[in-house]
Amino acid sequence: MSRSKGGLFAGLAALIVAGIVIIGAGATSTPKRAKSKFTKHDRTLLAKKARQGATSVTLLIATPRHGTKSVANSIRRLGGKVVYRNNKLGYVRVRVSLRKADQASRLKGIQAINVDEVLPLPDPRPDGVIDPTPQPAPDANTPRSNPYMPTRDTGAAQFVNEHPSWDGRGVTVGILDLGVDLDHPSLNTTSTGQRKIVDWVTYTHPSQDGDPTWRAYTGALTTITGGTFTAFGRTYTGFPTDGQYRVARMREDLLGATSEYGISCSGGGNGSDLDRNGACGDFFAMVWRPSDNTVWVDADGDASFADEDVAGMKDYKVNHDVHYFGHDNPATAVREAVPFTVQPLTDPVDNLFWVNIGIVSGAHGSHVAGITPATASSAVR
Repeated sequence: MSRSKGGLFAGLAALIVAGIVIIGAGATSTPKRAKSKFTKHDRTLLAKKARQGATSVTLLIATPRHGTKSVANSIRRLGGKVVYRNNKLGYVRVRVSLRKADQASRLKGIQAINVDEVLPLPDPRPDGVIDPTPQPAPDANTPRSNPYMPTRDTGAAQFVNEHPSWDGRGVTVGILDLGVDLDHPSLNTTSTGQRKIVDWVTYTHPSQDGDPTWRAYTGALTTITGGTFTAFGRTYTGFPTDGQYRVARMREDLLGATSEYGISCSGGGNGSDLDRNGACGDFFAMVWRPSDNTVWVDADGDASFADEDVAGMKDYKVNHDVHYFGHDNPATAVREAVPFTVQPLTDPVDNLFWVNIGIVSGAHGSHVAGITPATASSAVR
């Protein structure tokens, strides 16, 4: 039985309309190749690496959230290594052979893939900018509305002028930071003439937080007679009162004080030459009488307590005692003496005795305290 040519074509057309495609018995099917998700820039980077002789490449892959597992397994089947994987973010960083990078870019489950590269930062130097016109520095006579700070623009200067007594008087503010410069004139007294810094407390744990400003008194009691005693291979004189004391010492360049308050030490240590004598690593003896928590410090390191400006120090909140490492030279523009406080502490659990040296360990603390209470505000704690 035969079929006309027109009838055959009509039958094929009917099958195609019905969604059926007839393939000759001798033909074979070829699966469609997945599309690469590399950009043109990625392929440029791969070509550059090939010219440089690289054999592997790092790829950054984005997947649907919690869809990283299958992609990671596929990368491993290609012989690659998963360097980092974050399931919640849907992110995988992998290392694969350069010749298999294209295969990796076509894997199922990948939303985006890029070749890892270092992006150079632009040079921030303002080439061609001329020096600004010199202007007078602000002083005590500079008005609240001034060109140095945007207080006029924010309305702060006008507000204070209209309400001169709304300056925080009667309020105590806590500053939790790196210490406060006890000599800064803006942090000395409030607008009503009261002391501004009313307490100084170090809240780090003496033995567990690695704070070098805590010194342990681990030895036996030392007997002082005639104002003289021997400790750490030195003989100390001029001590004011005989009796039983605990003795320790502190090394200046391990205190953690910023170089702004001393000369930076080189060759180790993170602190400063606090007494500015040109030698880092000086030790300062500290004598503590636990019965009334009084501390004496040989703050100039000359093994004599007779020339100390402060006879005995207590917690700052008791008498507001402040002592200084080194001696200031009034002929220089920089104040060489560095202020500090003390904080005795007895640990009832370990039965250990500690004294903290409260010292400025960074300019940030004074910066924050200066913003918070300023010159005409309340106390700082």
